[in-house]
Amino acid sequence: MANPAAKSKGQSHDTDLLAACNVASFRQWLITQGYKVTAPDRANAARGVHYWVELPGCKPVSVQEGFGRKQRYAQTHSRLRPLLSSYMVSPVASAIKDVVRPQGGGQLQVVVQGKIQPSAKVASCDGVAILKAPSRAAGQYLLSDSDIAQALTIESPIPEGVEVKHVIGVRLGGVHRGGMTVAAHMRVYDTPDARRLVEVGSYPIHTESGDLKSYGDTLLRHVEALSAPATILVDALGEGVQLLHYLQHVVSPHVRCYGMTMGQALPKGGNGKRYVNRRTECSVLAAEAIRNKNMKLALPSDIGFSDPMVLLGSKLPFQFTDEARYRVAKPSEIADAQLPTADLFDAICMAFHSMELPLAVEKPAPSFDPAPAPEAPAKKLDQYLTDLRDDFAINCPLKQKPEESLAAFANRRWVYAQAMIDARPE
Repeated sequence: MANPAAKSKGQSHDTDLLAACNVASFRQWLITQGYKVTAPDRANAARGVHYWVELPGCKPVSVQEGFGRKQRYAQTHSRLRPLLSSYMVSPVASAIKDVVRPQGGGQLQVVVQGKIQPSAKVASCDGVAILKAPSRAAGQYLLSDSDIAQALTIESPIPEGVEVKHVIGVRLGGVHRGGMTVAAHMRVYDTPDARRLVEVGSYPIHTESGDLKSYGDTLLRHVEALSAPATILVDALGEGVQLLHYLQHVVSPHVRCYGMTMGQALPKGGNGKRYVNRRTECSVLAAEAIRNKNMKLALPSDIGFSDPMVLLGSKLPFQFTDEARYRVAKPSEIADAQLPTADLFDAICMAFHSMELPLAVEKPAPSFDPAPAPEAPAKKLDQYLTDLRDDFAINCPLKQKPEESLAAFANRRWVYAQAMIDARPE
């Protein structure tokens, strides 16, 4: 079925040939067949383009996100039909997991190596049963041992001489989640073609015992030693909120601290078309970076008797929902199913969030008196003008300044809205 919106722009896309979960597999197959596949630039990536395929005698064609009722499928350019036909009968396609809908309608079915698997609906009440389902066997983990071993041995993917961001991801073990408390220091670089390259440098914290103050002091000493700005991302689960508050009240010109609500559900637009929540988004993108050699992994100097592959995510299960969205297991489900925890991976994957930082609700409390708020106007207006002014205040393009208090920012928006009313033609 062709996409009428694409056709009106001189293009023709099929929307029911390639399942969304097979986009990465199709890309790898194209590369093995000798076709050049390139990542989109930032603008096209924001529009949902997964990658471009260069075909002989024509311009590059795209594989894009699906839309509407067809979002469980990717949009594929009509010129890719012969290649898709060859891909679907190849051993590569028969060995991967697929999500298909029966011809007669009904629920989506999961196919592994050509065999239909027992259905396992994703719901909050049956998480443990999902993780123990037979379909969780081969191919149901985000990463394999070989993927991780490759990422441990490759050179850093970050080019020399570029400006990098220093990011420290922190996951806390304890009452609310098993495993170690880990802080992973990473060098992060976003390329012009919208790829995120990451090099894991060190682990300032990797321990099963300690207190929040010692964790906070260790992190701040590590950041001060960098002599460069750094961002600390704390998984806010359990005691993570307390650690975040401690860090935010310690003055340091080099540190920005933000809480990550990893269980936050994502809307079904944008990245939410692929991922159920923030934890799933970060985990899947980190796993893709590892497989694509866009991340250099490292191990702590002393990891005790733990399996390093497990700590880096080799036993992290995932499922597809009925909408073909990724869903990674919750920490509580992993604990109830008595599965090993991916402590290092939990900290590392936070570097792949898609949020725009800083978030207003997570900004550190200022250590100085906030700037005085401008006096808000108090003109009596007709009701329709009052409503119009409120609309201006809500939708104004102003952004909160780093040193500005929330009250000052709110009043500045109000002043802007009143100025728009005053400037209207009589």
